[in-house]
Amino acid sequence: MKSNIVKGIVAGFCATVVLTAIMVVKAYTALLPQVNLAALMSGLLNAPIYVGWAVHFAVGTLVWGPLFAVLAPRIPGSTAIIKGVLFAAAAWVLMQLVVLPIAGMGLFGVAYGFGATGLTFVLHVIYGVVLGAVFAQLKGVWHVKGPASDAHGALRYTHY
Repeated sequence: MKSNIVKGIVAGFCATVVLTAIMVVKAYTALLPQVNLAALMSGLLNAPIYVGWAVHFAVGTLVWGPLFAVLAPRIPGSTAIIKGVLFAAAAWVLMQLVVLPIAGMGLFGVAYGFGATGLTFVLHVIYGVVLGAVFAQLKGVWHVKGPASDAHGALRYTHY
């Protein structure tokens, strides 16, 4: 179990790096709603922005990663990616119902608007895809089932 937690931490870190890169690119474009989760965290803590980024990385790496490693065998889904997406969707719901209201943004971040709600969901889905894929790769449970062109078979895992 301990090695699974370490794999969860590594997978969580990788997923957080990808998510952060997307958030940084998003910040420099005017195409998407501007939701800055690091600023939200630093505002909640009344701390500088770098503290918000540190909390963002700590939660993505040291909370969600190991928790996924522990819960993955119990999460429904036939692929590691589906399990990761379902896990991340649950984290998104928790953020919408707990974190955003505490931050004064209302349920589902109504103060940000619907675009921000959808964007945070998409970001969580991306996090879940990377989390599940990296975790499965680290566990060595990937295999190709059927022809290489079979997308579903290529993403299946044997067990957790």
